[in-house]
Amino acid sequence: MKEEMDRAQAELNALKRTEEDLKKGHQKLEEMVTRLDQEVAEVDKNIELLRKKDEELSSALEKMENQSENNDIDEVIIPTAPLYKQILNLITVQVSLPSWLSQVQLELLSQILQCGAFPVKKAFHVRLLSRKQFQLRALMQKARKTAGLSDLY
Repeated sequence: MKEEMDRAQAELNALKRTEEDLKKGHQKLEEMVTRLDQEVAEVDKNIELLRKKDEELSSALEKMENQSENNDIDEVIIPTAPLYKQILNLITVQVSLPSWLSQVQLELLSQILQCGAFPVKKAFHVRLLSRKQFQLRALMQKARKTAGLSDLY
């Protein structure tokens, strides 16, 4: 009878340990489920926030596209100081000088255009444009030096 009692007691102790382990496991599972619910709620909030930001970006992009169609590039670029505006204007004038100066030089070098066939009026115009280009470069160097920018030439 004592053996039977010891065996029953051992089974009872084993069942109690199993019950305690199951309760601890159940508690851990409940904590995990609670944590997962919190994370799901946080992810849902982040998804909603991202949707709002996406809508804001889409509307801003659409607005920018509409503005870019209506705006002139000269209105977009605004120098911060009068000296920078002068440098920008000098660059635009210099770049806008006729590119045919180099074309005439290439023609003369390749002997397509003979020196004797070159009209005096064109030569005078080339000389004036070259002088203007030189003056623009000199003025730009002076303006860049005054602004504290590096030399281009």
